[in-house]
Amino acid sequence: MLIDYVDDWQKFSDKDFIKSISHHDRERNVGETGIRGVGPSPMKTRLGWLVLYHVTEPSDPGRYKLYALILDKNDPTKVLYRSKGAILAPDERYENEGNKWGIIYSCGAVIKDQELFVYYGGADTVGCVASIQIEELLQDLTENRVITLKKDSFEKI
Repeated sequence: MLIDYVDDWQKFSDKDFIKSISHHDRERNVGETGIRGVGPSPMKTRLGWLVLYHVTEPSDPGRYKLYALILDKNDPTKVLYRSKGAILAPDERYENEGNKWGIIYSCGAVIKDQELFVYYGGADTVGCVASIQIEELLQDLTENRVITLKKDSFEKI
């Protein structure tokens, strides 16, 4: 992922965009591999901007997993913390039986009553929600611990 600063939208070109690196891309082994793109909108926390993003890992190609990172509040080009591994992975039956097996894809999240709720689709067939206490997530990120969201529910769509 990258951030571009544009002073004039009239001069914005096809070279100025966020590029997703797939497993077919030559750049796959440069930096973090398999980044597919940002999920939900960044959320402001006491540590900085919480960003959830999708990854396909080289050791597990084709399966979308969700990772987390914290960007500096004042300079979002600085990554302060990054999850040690996937915080949400398609391990449940309902995330692997459907139109696209092995896919979890989040486009929505909210922090409510000190709990992070992540809304995601599983296998392009079910709508799901997973959660974690926001302070637990932030502490685990700063201490580089493995983080796992609790899968709360799912519903066939």
